Amino acid sequence: MLKEGRLNRKDDLNEFILRCQSELKEALEEQEKRKINASKKHNDRAESKIGRKKYELTEKGYFARSRATFNRRTRFEKACEGLTWEERKEIGRFYKNCPKGYEVDHIIPIARGGKHCLSNLQYLTREENLRKGATLNYIYEKN
Repeated sequence: MLKEGRLNRKDDLNEFILRCQSELKEALEEQEKRKINASKKHNDRAESKIGRKKYELTEKGYFARSRATFNRRTRFEKACEGLTWEERKEIGRFYKNCPKGYEVDHIIPIARGGKHCLSNLQYLTREENLRKGATLNYIYEKN
C-alpha cells in the first residue's frame, strides 16, 4: 500500500516537472517572439523616419513642412495677441518658476482657441499633461 502511494506521488511529481518544463519552453519561445517583434517595430520606425526625411528634402515636402510651421506660428501669434510687455514678462516668470517634475499647461489648449495668458496656465505633471493633450473637458483623476 505504501509503495503504491509513493509511486503515485512520484508519478505526479514527474508529470508536474514535465508540465513545468513545457510551460517554461513556451514562455521562452513567446519571449523570443516579442524580442523579434520589438526589433521589427524599431526598424519600421527608423525606416519611416528616413522616409520622412527624404520627403522633406523634396520640393513638395519642403513646402508642406513650411506650411505646417507657418500654421503653428500663426496659431500661437493669435493666442498671444494683445499681450503687453509686462504680461509677457509674467508669463516668462511663470515658466521659469515651474517646479521640478512639472510642466506648464494651457487649461484651454491653444489648439482649441485658448489664449496664452496667465489665467490660462497651470502646472501639471508630465504624465497628466500627456494624458490631457488638447482636450477641453479633461478631469484630473488622482489614483
